[in-house]
Amino acid sequence: MIKLAFSGGGYWGSNLVRAALKIPDVEVVAIADPDAGARNRIASLKGDIKTYAYFENMLHEGIDAIVIATPPRFHVDQAVAALKMGKAVFVEKPPATNLPDLDRLLMAARGKTLSCDYIYCHNALVQYAKKLIQETDFRLVLADLEWTNWGIFRKDVDCWWSVGPHPISVLCYLFEDIKLDYCKRGEGHAGAHLSIGDASAWVSTTWRHPVKKRVIELVGVEYSISICDVMKRLWVIMHNDEEGSLSDPDIKYGEPLVNALADFVECIRSGEEPITGPSLIERVTRVMCDA
Repeated sequence: MIKLAFSGGGYWGSNLVRAALKIPDVEVVAIADPDAGARNRIASLKGDIKTYAYFENMLHEGIDAIVIATPPRFHVDQAVAALKMGKAVFVEKPPATNLPDLDRLLMAARGKTLSCDYIYCHNALVQYAKKLIQETDFRLVLADLEWTNWGIFRKDVDCWWSVGPHPISVLCYLFEDIKLDYCKRGEGHAGAHLSIGDASAWVSTTWRHPVKKRVIELVGVEYSISICDVMKRLWVIMHNDEEGSLSDPDIKYGEPLVNALADFVECIRSGEEPITGPSLIERVTRVMCDA
């Protein structure tokens, strides 16, 4: 039985607790949050959970792992403190927003289990695309990723660091040799151009769009892959004639957040690196810090 504790009981912390309660052989044992309302909200999800006002007090509980869902400015310090005490750590994105903090986090994680909630890397549609890319001669020409919605409006980080980790982590998960060429950041939006070898990628993010979009378009030489996560659909378009042919594979779609936590828990047991572990954390953060 893996004993999980949670730091942060706000909107996303509540989602993480809900997801963790769906994973077999996992016990949610404690929550730390300075806000009594947040602690009570988490306690309502699981009645026998211990509650703490301070993260530091919870560290001394008999726990195996800590899930960190606090504001970004606390991520690195709390993760490093937990890792140094021998706890496995699952941290909300962004795990770090500058290179010195990234290096500090990776140093503390050596020999331990660390994962980040780049949840779209645990999305069945994205994982299907990765398998397809690996097993076929997929030669990327252009990638176009669009992440939009109305809210949540944040003041602690801008849109690049709040929304941007989703599309950037997908690109880093699917492809190697990624370099940020240009990034324009504004009030509630960010757009970027990246090079992926000889191919180009465009990323558009905003929390000021009235329509929620999670779109990944991967244009290749022989075929293209189109993903719409809002519809939970993936299409493969073969470039075999002027019209092209389209296939719509049947993909079993599980909840990505549950998948991410389940992978983290399994890696605590096996000692293997999580899908969204230090290797991916380093690649994503270094690309984003170039903005």
